[in-house]
Parts: sequence; structure tokens; C-alpha cells
Amino acid sequence: MEKRIMAELSFTGCSYPRVAQIYRMLDTIGLDVAILPNLPNIDCGNRGVLIIPKGDLKKARDAFERFNIHAKEKEVLVLHVENEVGTIAGISRKIGDCGISINYAYLGRLSSSEAFLVLGCSDNKMALKALDGKPPAAPSRNKMPTPHPTPDD
Repeated sequence: MEKRIMAELSFTGCSYPRVAQIYRMLDTIGLDVAILPNLPNIDCGNRGVLIIPKGDLKKARDAFERFNIHAKEKEVLVLHVENEVGTIAGISRKIGDCGISINYAYLGRLSSSEAFLVLGCSDNKMALKALDGKPPAAPSRNKMPTPHPTPDD
């Protein structure tokens, strides 16, 4: 499973032609749009979304400013996963077992056997470590406090 932290740029007032125009603008400046989710066709407030490598964020900001486009930026975890039953459950379990919340997720099917999964977690870097098998110490939920000695002890 390929996984990396990327930048999600979302902007409002979009239609398919507007998203295509923005995509072409970014392409002309040499910015690689990694994922262009098909979101304008669902009820999400006419919002467009692009996912780009974090290293291209400054280039994207400059282009959006030049074209007077206001975009919200979020760091997301992008996973290239097998498109099969139980994949998301296993990923969610590994992240959740480390005490990390998944704030939102969406999936894009690439083929009958593969997909990309975008996760916005409470801590994307720790979620990435959890998926790499290097989980942080999970917070103990049932541990009793250690008594402190009193001056009479």
C-alpha cells in the first residue's frame, strides 16, 4: 500500500467547467495534480477539490492568488489501496487503535482492483506511523492514577 501526506485544496463556486479551467491553469505552470476527485456531482455545496504534493503548495498558492481563487488548505493522508471488502475497516482499526480520530474520508475507485483513499485525521503523521507498523503509544483509558506519597508515609 502506497501512502503519503499530501495537500488538499478545496474551493467553492465550482462547476465542471470551472474545475477544468483551474486544472488547466495548474497544468500550464507545471503543477502536478495528483488527484482530482469527482466531487461537483454530489451535494457538497458546489465545491471543487484538488490534491497535490505538499512540495507544490507554494506554487499552487501563487497561481490561485494570481487568478483570484480562494482555496482552503488541509493536510491529508492519501493511500493507494486494494479495492476489496474490509480494506477500509482494517486501515481504520489500525489508526483508531492508536487513539487517532478520522475526521473525514473519501474513496476514489481507480479500477476494479485498486482505489485511492483520502483521510483527514486528527494527526496525519501519527496515522501514517500507525499504518507503517510504528504506532505511537496508545493512551490508556482505564489506568488508575498512581497514588502520591504523603508526608506521613
